[in-house]
Amino acid sequence: MINSISPRFLDRIIDAQRPFMPLMPEKRNEVRKIISAIRENLMFQVADYHGPSFFPYGHEVSPVEQEFNRGSRSFAVQCLANSGGIAEIYVGKDTETKRYFVIKRLNDKYRDNPNMRARFRREASLSRRLNHPGILAALDYSFGREDLGEESFIVYPFVRGLTLLDFLKRVEVHKRTLTAEQALAIMWDITDILMVLEEARVLHRDLKPDNFMLSPGHINNIVLLDFGLSSDPNDPIKLTGEKVILGKMDFAAPELKNKGSMVANIISEIFALGVVLIVMFDPSLKRFERDCDYMGFASNPIATPLTDDVKDKLPPQLIPLVERMVDHLPGNRFAHFWQIQRACEYLLYDLCCR
Repeated sequence: MINSISPRFLDRIIDAQRPFMPLMPEKRNEVRKIISAIRENLMFQVADYHGPSFFPYGHEVSPVEQEFNRGSRSFAVQCLANSGGIAEIYVGKDTETKRYFVIKRLNDKYRDNPNMRARFRREASLSRRLNHPGILAALDYSFGREDLGEESFIVYPFVRGLTLLDFLKRVEVHKRTLTAEQALAIMWDITDILMVLEEARVLHRDLKPDNFMLSPGHINNIVLLDFGLSSDPNDPIKLTGEKVILGKMDFAAPELKNKGSMVANIISEIFALGVVLIVMFDPSLKRFERDCDYMGFASNPIATPLTDDVKDKLPPQLIPLVERMVDHLPGNRFAHFWQIQRACEYLLYDLCCR
């Protein structure tokens, strides 16, 4: 591996005014082959860390005696896999076909909350409309009547694997680190999913390592999870108030933390993705696990996540890319996810082919 970036590639990455020209077709084909090889190696590593355990997300779980019913279909819950602010995630088995599914159930405290029920409906709708193998489409759903206290849940395909956060923690436990090439390959796959969201004018608004799953055997290997906080331009109902920060504090762009600032957009999503890239090389991972006051407004912006200590942990080849993604000024960041993907291609070609 080289320790410096070719000046012609570096200029394209750091100069916000310079157009992003694609690599020549033969060079791009080389990069695609490199990404495929890195991806295969990573999936072997994920499978090794995940072990033979049946359960998803890498969490130890206990059986739960419960059923979800949808018309003639019934899902027998096998385990509680995860629990979040809005919903609980279960693994369930279709009692007729015996196939496994993931069931996302709205928490009891939000059962009578029309705003949260609307978010749940939006999530099911978005997952079906966005067409990418890295986005799990809702297979079924039930939005029970709130006046009767009926449960709301969404049924997704079962996917085996580890979230990016769980994977990084296992990398740390095994006293390993990701290489620059591995991080770039992961970012290439992630941006490929996010480009579909950008084209549909959808904002995920909760990009973090917990919401990306590395799944050996899945057609896309990386899956984007949890559209519970997403915006939908086709939905006329506004569910988020002014000056509200969603998700984890350290993944929120600085402009979202200032009073009277702009609302979330692609540029603020790119900031969050830049922090995800930083977390890939932060062995502690602790400072990136603080939740916002859920659905609350934070008026005090934090300092840049790219401190000198963080830079010391990053591969030097990635620092220009990260610097532009998490720049304090929105106008200095990348404007589109395809630009980040192209920058990943520049860097991979420079690292592996030059």
